[in-house]
Amino acid sequence: MELVVIALNLLLKHPDMAQSTLRAATAPGVVDLAKMQSSVVDLSKGVLSCYHKTARFQIVDVVQAPWSRQSQYAADNSAVMKIRFSGVSRAQYEMTVAVMVKDNKVRTAVLADNALVPYNRKCQLEEWTGAATSDGVASSEIANKYACSASLSPERLVKVFIDKGIVGKDWYANEDSVAYYSAKPGFTAFGLPLVAIAAFEEGSSFFGRSPGTSPGNSFALVVQSNVVQTSNALRSLKIEIPGGSGGNYPSLAVGSFASSSSDPLPKSANPRLIYTQVLCLPRV
Repeated sequence: MELVVIALNLLLKHPDMAQSTLRAATAPGVVDLAKMQSSVVDLSKGVLSCYHKTARFQIVDVVQAPWSRQSQYAADNSAVMKIRFSGVSRAQYEMTVAVMVKDNKVRTAVLADNALVPYNRKCQLEEWTGAATSDGVASSEIANKYACSASLSPERLVKVFIDKGIVGKDWYANEDSVAYYSAKPGFTAFGLPLVAIAAFEEGSSFFGRSPGTSPGNSFALVVQSNVVQTSNALRSLKIEIPGGSGGNYPSLAVGSFASSSSDPLPKSANPRLIYTQVLCLPRV
């Protein structure tokens, strides 16, 4: 309480300081769209800074994907995030924000906010804002028209990803003949941050071949999200998830990608976050 009294006395003696402090706290933060595309945490920090410039980020939870009212904004995809943060007084607050994407642009809508200082309605993200990565290339959704077909060639698809600059040209890990390639910042799959791709094709000299049983033809997209949210994202895009039970192919499976030796993450990925892989088995 003594610190609060000292602060109040100081502001009363210097009213200009009170006005400047208020302006600093309520001014919209600068939006760094390139950094926001690195991870869900960076995205939520950017959103929080835009609405509450002096807030201190603590944790974020993705509570819905996609947002049920995204059509009102003509968005292609969306997610609802609950961001917990502290203010200058270290009091705890949280805000719930819908983050939407459309044509390489991003927009947000505040659904709830219990902070004492109202969120800044002049935040740049209140309107559709163009997104660009650190190298100036617009962010891109690579899987809106995704289909797991029997004719899919993992080798050909990986080469397309490399040629388009979506992933690096060299794999960062090769586990049981499956090659893993790190995704570059700014790309999403099904509206979720793309982290890596993994692939193998039988009879192809492009992939390394380890001793033992062949893993079979496969192509996987690894995204930063949990299994339920990823499955919902696929369904919202009308992407079927057929099973390969009973020898029926092609098969599309959504499963957890556990950061381990068998599910290696690129060095740029935070192992404390949750990841999911969308695995296509085009044929035996």
